[in-house]
Amino acid sequence: MAVTAATMIVWRMRLGLALRAALACGIVGAVTVFGPAPVRRLLAFSAFSYFTTISIVLSDAVSLGDAVRGVWHVMWAVVFVVVSSLPCLWLIGPGRFTSAASAAVAVAVSAFVVALPERTHLLTKRIAFGQLVIVYVGTVIHGGQISFVKHPIRVASSTAAGALAAVAAMMIPFPRLAFFQIRKLSKGYCENGWKRVEAMVEGVGAKTKGEAVAFMVEAKSLSTNATKLLQTIKSNMRGVIWERRQMGFDVEEKLEEMEVAMKGMEAALTSPSMVFGSMDEQLSNFLNNLKPKAISKLQQFKITVPPTSTTAPETKPTFSTPLPLNISPITPQILPTSFFLRCMEILLYDSTAGRNLVSDVEIGRRVNGEKATQLGDHCTKKTCWGTLSNMLPTNQSLCFALKCSITLGLAVFLGLTYTKPNGYWSGLTVAISFATERQAVFTVANARAQGTAIGSIYGVLCCFILKKYEYLWLLPLLPWVVFTSFLVHSRMYGQSGGIASALGALLVLGRKDYGVPSEFANARLTEACIGLLCFLTVEIIFNPTRTATLAKTEFSTTLVALEDFIKRVILVPQKNLNHETSNFVSLIQHHKILKSHVSQLGKFIVEAGFEPNFWFTPFQGGCYEKILKSLQKTLDILQIMLHEIKFLSLELNSSGLIVKELHDSLTEDMEIFSKKLGCSLKFMEKLSSIKSLKELQNKNQNQCLEMEMGKKGSNDGCKAFALIEEDVEKIVGSFCQHANEILSKAYTNDEVEGNLKGQMTLCLSSIGFCMECLMRETMVMEKEVLQVLKLENPSIHINLQELSTRLNAYCTK
Repeated sequence: MAVTAATMIVWRMRLGLALRAALACGIVGAVTVFGPAPVRRLLAFSAFSYFTTISIVLSDAVSLGDAVRGVWHVMWAVVFVVVSSLPCLWLIGPGRFTSAASAAVAVAVSAFVVALPERTHLLTKRIAFGQLVIVYVGTVIHGGQISFVKHPIRVASSTAAGALAAVAAMMIPFPRLAFFQIRKLSKGYCENGWKRVEAMVEGVGAKTKGEAVAFMVEAKSLSTNATKLLQTIKSNMRGVIWERRQMGFDVEEKLEEMEVAMKGMEAALTSPSMVFGSMDEQLSNFLNNLKPKAISKLQQFKITVPPTSTTAPETKPTFSTPLPLNISPITPQILPTSFFLRCMEILLYDSTAGRNLVSDVEIGRRVNGEKATQLGDHCTKKTCWGTLSNMLPTNQSLCFALKCSITLGLAVFLGLTYTKPNGYWSGLTVAISFATERQAVFTVANARAQGTAIGSIYGVLCCFILKKYEYLWLLPLLPWVVFTSFLVHSRMYGQSGGIASALGALLVLGRKDYGVPSEFANARLTEACIGLLCFLTVEIIFNPTRTATLAKTEFSTTLVALEDFIKRVILVPQKNLNHETSNFVSLIQHHKILKSHVSQLGKFIVEAGFEPNFWFTPFQGGCYEKILKSLQKTLDILQIMLHEIKFLSLELNSSGLIVKELHDSLTEDMEIFSKKLGCSLKFMEKLSSIKSLKELQNKNQNQCLEMEMGKKGSNDGCKAFALIEEDVEKIVGSFCQHANEILSKAYTNDEVEGNLKGQMTLCLSSIGFCMECLMRETMVMEKEVLQVLKLENPSIHINLQELSTRLNAYCTK
C-alpha cells in the first residue's frame, strides 16, 4: 500500500507537469498561428519557439523556479547570438552568404566561441547553437531578401516567446513551485520511511527466518521506491534556488542521512549472521518501544519540512530510554541486532557523521584562531589567481568546443548541400544533442531518430485526418505532448527520444504555410538523419574508447580509492582534539571522493549496457551491477562506521590510563582487517587492469626461465583471493573479545555507568558489524570479478593460485 501511495505521488506530479507542457506548447501555437499579423511576422520562427519551450518543460522535474532559470539561460543565449551575428552579417552582407560553406564556417566559429566557457550552462549553449543555425542558414536560404538586423531580431523574439510560454504554463492556473513539490515528496518519503521501519523492526523480532523473509521483501520494495522519491526530490532542488534561496540544500541532506540510517537497518536485517528468535524479552520490548518513537519522528518530519528546514536539528548523544544491561557481552551473534539499534539511534537523533564532524572542525578552527569556513562543494578559498584560472579554458572545455564546432559545421554544410530549403533541420537536430558529460551516443542517436520518426508520422496522420480543418490541427498536439512527457521517463526513449518525438509532431501540426506535410516530414527526417550521422561520427572520433573499457578502468580506480580509505580507518589515540577532528574531516573528504568514483562507475555501467558490442567482448552488465550494489552498500556502511569510530576514539581518550593497552589490541584487529581487505582489493584491481588471460599467459612465459636462473618472483602477500569465511569469523571474533575487555575494565559500576556502558557496547558492536559487512561485500565483489573473468575467457580454465602468481609477476614487470 505504501509503495502504491508513493508511486501515485510521483504519477500525479508527472501528469500535472505533462498538462502544463501541453499548455505551454498550446500557448506558442495559439500566438504563432492565430495571433495578430505583426506578432506572427515578429515570431517568424515558430519551430524554434517550440524547441525552446520543449527544452525547458520536458525534463525530470520542472517548476516555476526551473522555468525562471530557463529564461535566464535563454536570455544569455539570445544576447550572445544577437551581439555576435549582427556585426558579422553587417560586415559580410546577407547577399554574400550564398554558399553552404560560408554558413558552415560561420556556424562552426560561432559555436566554438559559445561552447568554450566551461561555466556556461548547457541549456544556454544548446539554445545558442540552434539560433546560430537559424541565423546563418536562413541567411543562405533567403540571401539578400532579408535584413541583417531584422533577421537576428526575429530569431531572438521567437526564442524569447518560447521561454515566456514555459513560464506562463508554470503560472497557470496556479504557480507550480518546487517548494511545494518537495514538501509533497517529503511527505511521501517519510510515509514510506515509517513503513520501512515498521517492517524492519517486525523482521528483526521474527522468531524464524521464514517469518522474517516476508518483512525483508517488503522493506526491500519500500527501499527501492524511496530511492526513486529521493531522486525526484534532488531534481526539484534545482528550482528551489530560484524560488526560496534561503531554503538551501538542508532538506536533501537530512533525507540522505535518514536514508543511510535505514539502509544500515536493512543491512543488519539481511545479514547472514543475523540470528532470528534469539532476542530476549527485555531487548525485544526495548526495540518495540523505540519503534513508535522512530515512526513519530518521521511523521513529524513529514509535517515540518521544508517550511522549518532552516532550523538546526535537535541532536542527542544517547537514548532517552536506558539501554538493557544484558546486551553485553559482545558476541558475533548479537552484532546485527546491536547495529540495528545503533542505526535507529541515528534515525531518531540525526547523529550522523558528516553533520557532527563539520561542526566540530568549525569549533577547532575557532580555537586555533583560524577563520571558520563551511565545508562543501560551494566553499572554496578564492584568490585572484584562483578566479583567473577558473576563467581559463580547460582541456575538457577545449575538446567539447572543438567537437561542437566540427559537428555543427559539418551538419550545416551537408544539410544545405542535400536540400537548401530544409537545410535548417540537420543542424538543429545536432544542436539539441550535445552534452558536456559523456553519453551513450548510439542510444541517443537511435532514440532521436525513432522519436523524430514517430512524431512526424503522428503529425502527418493527423494532418490527413483533419485535412479540411486546418484550424483544428493544434488540438491533436495536446494529447501527444502529454504522451511524450511520460515518454521522457521511459528507459527506451529517455529525454532525448521524448523531446525528438514531441518536436516531430509540433513542427508538422503546430505551424502552417510550410508546404505539404508529408513532403516536409520526409525531408526533415532525412535532414535529421544527416545531422545524427555527423553527431555519431564526430563523437566516435573524439571519444573512441568504449564505455565498457571506461567502466573497467573506473572500477579499478574505485578499488584503489577504497583501499586507500580503508587504510585510514584505524584507531589512533590523539591527545589533541583539534588534530583528531581534522583526521576525521579528512576521512569524510576521502569518503566524498570515493562516493564520486562509485557514482561515475554507475553512470558508465548504465551507458555500457546500452552500447552495441560489435566485434568486441560483450560487457557483463549483470556482474558489474552486482559489484555496484556492493560498492554502494559499502559506502553507506563506511559512513556509519566513521561516526562510530569517532565516538569510540573520544570515549577512549577520556578513559585515562587504560587507553593504551586496550587501544593497541583494537588497533591490531583493525590493522589485520585493513590488511586483509586491502589485499583483496589490490588483487581485484590488478585483475581488472589486464586485458585478457591470453595476454597474461603470453607475458609470463618467461617466468619459469627466470626462476631457473635464480631470479625470485615478486610476491606481495596476495597469492589468491584474500578473504574466506574463516578469516571473517577470526577477525570479528578477536575484535569482540577485545571489545569485551574494554567494557569490563572501563565500566565497573553498572548502576552508575549502565547507560554509558550500553552506548559503548552498541558502538563497539556496530564497528564489529561494519567490519564483518565490509568483508562480506568484498567477498561478493571477488565472486563477481571471477565470474566476469570466466565469462570473458570461456575457453581458459582458471586456477586462482596460478592466476595470482602470474598476475603478481605481470604487474611487477
